[in-house]
Amino acid sequence: MPMLLEIMTGESKGAFFRVEAGQTIGRSRADIILNDPNISGTHAKFDLDNKGQLILVDLESANGLLLNKRRVKKVALLPGVKFQIGRCLILAKETTDEEADRLAPILGWQAQLKNYLTKSPIVDNDSTPKLTAFDPILELEFLRGTQAGESLVIGYGPRLVGSNTWDIELNDLKIPDLAFELVSEKGRPRLNNLCGQSLTLNGHVVNSQALQADDIIVVGESAMKVNLK
Repeated sequence: MPMLLEIMTGESKGAFFRVEAGQTIGRSRADIILNDPNISGTHAKFDLDNKGQLILVDLESANGLLLNKRRVKKVALLPGVKFQIGRCLILAKETTDEEADRLAPILGWQAQLKNYLTKSPIVDNDSTPKLTAFDPILELEFLRGTQAGESLVIGYGPRLVGSNTWDIELNDLKIPDLAFELVSEKGRPRLNNLCGQSLTLNGHVVNSQALQADDIIVVGESAMKVNLK
């Protein structure tokens, strides 16, 4: 039988989502989107345990999954189970195919794209910046924060970086929605500060500066080392 999630609290209260193994849930980079600043971009993933039971697994998110007010690594999605992501209390429920189609109809990617374009018409604008490759390629190596040990390889600009952007989203809720922009200056990466005093480069607040190897960018609770390859 189809499994549905009913959102019981938060901005998405009353919404239903049909879920299956392989899908993700989060604030932006996910199959199921919940509008909540306390939810990470890709917060958790639906999977099957060794008995074939559908489960939700935390993806090292900032605020985790709560079951009975306790943080857990995974939640077995049994009918009637209630758990919390961010400010959203969620109820797992099984239902019939007919009821699932009524409450949470499945849209193919063509229909989803059509809906998006209807709400967000594309504007032809000659001032749209052209993408330019970085030479050498830029790597941001996370030294501190929720993504410590990870690296981002960025091959072109301009790119927007922040905690709530459709471009490069960082899993640190202390980082502003838009923290900085990476642009190409004759092929070399340059950082444009978009969040003022919240960001430092090598211990100093800067407005705009060309990046050099071993530079340290600090924003929110994250520190990133610049590597040029």
